[in-house]
Amino acid sequence: MSLLHCVKISQSSVLHIDGTIECYQLWQSGPFAFVFGWVVPFVGVLMFGPGLLVGRKISVSEFFLSCFLPIPFLSRWIVKSVQKSWRQQGPEITQWQIEVEDELHKTYKNISLKYVGSVCWIGVTKFRRFFLVIIFTFTQNLVLRLGLMLSFTVLFLCLHLILYPYRDKRANRLFSVSLLATILLGLVNGVRAVLVEGLIEIENTKPIVEVCEFIQNIVMIWVPVCAIALGGTLKCLRKVPWQKMKCYKHQEGEQIELQQIPDRMSV
Repeated sequence: MSLLHCVKISQSSVLHIDGTIECYQLWQSGPFAFVFGWVVPFVGVLMFGPGLLVGRKISVSEFFLSCFLPIPFLSRWIVKSVQKSWRQQGPEITQWQIEVEDELHKTYKNISLKYVGSVCWIGVTKFRRFFLVIIFTFTQNLVLRLGLMLSFTVLFLCLHLILYPYRDKRANRLFSVSLLATILLGLVNGVRAVLVEGLIEIENTKPIVEVCEFIQNIVMIWVPVCAIALGGTLKCLRKVPWQKMKCYKHQEGEQIELQQIPDRMSV
């Protein structure tokens, strides 16, 4: 994607990684065709292929072939879905197919949407990352770029809170917190971008920039450090055999009482 990321300098567009190379030349058609001819369909295969595999509509061999040749297989699946001409695979299930399905759905739930059907969340997460990279690559205006990325992240957070795709509840909560942190960082950088672009005229922008940097440092440095320290402390405390210590203390107390009984009898 770095070969497609262009920026404007003066009145000409040049590559971001090398300001001496002009953009939109013939050689860029190769990376452009690779991104939109293989990467984008591959993300679609990861989104819809596992659901078709679990539904016994495609075989394991077809799924793996579709990862190498995504356009023809994805087009075939779309046509079959529109025509509703799917044929169920045989009832026999191989060990290979079971292992592939377990690997694809080991972390995520089986999610089925009304108008789309079964969706694998691995493909959805890949689509999210790829879409953010597309926005970053092809949007040159800083404020517009941050606005689009922030809006998309908010929509994805809403979808995540509705579906809760992870099997583990803690993973769902942690991912929600990470998305909220990303949105907070986007808002902070959005304020800075507005000030840099001069969309709002403020005489002294230094205090605002310092507050933005302070919030960014807290979110990116101190919050993760504190979370890791707290998690490590709790994990270490869980390994301490508290129950055995209680039993040991209880046994010591019983031994002391038993030792005191003969003394009382002698008295």
